[in-house]
Amino acid sequence: MNTVTHFLRFPDEATAISVMADYRGTDEQGNGYWITASLTHALDPVGTIYTPGTYDSTGKQLTAPVAQSGWHVNFIGMLPAAAGQYEIHPATPRRVFA
Repeated sequence: MNTVTHFLRFPDEATAISVMADYRGTDEQGNGYWITASLTHALDPVGTIYTPGTYDSTGKQLTAPVAQSGWHVNFIGMLPAAAGQYEIHPATPRRVFA
């Protein structure tokens, strides 16, 4: 398996679902879910990423967390061609696979 992490930022979750459709399943009630791992891939549906707020030494919040744009997915495996346009290259990713 390819072990390179691809950081993906979609405009919204619906776009992620559409582009990454091969990594979705449906339960008996018709609810969709992410297939997060197999022998050929690992997928981390992060969603919205927040820049942390700041706090003083007493724990009082100085600035609020800020939502970053887009809906984020970390992916290891053969990246679908349609997902390539959503790949980003963060200098310091907020969340990566352990």
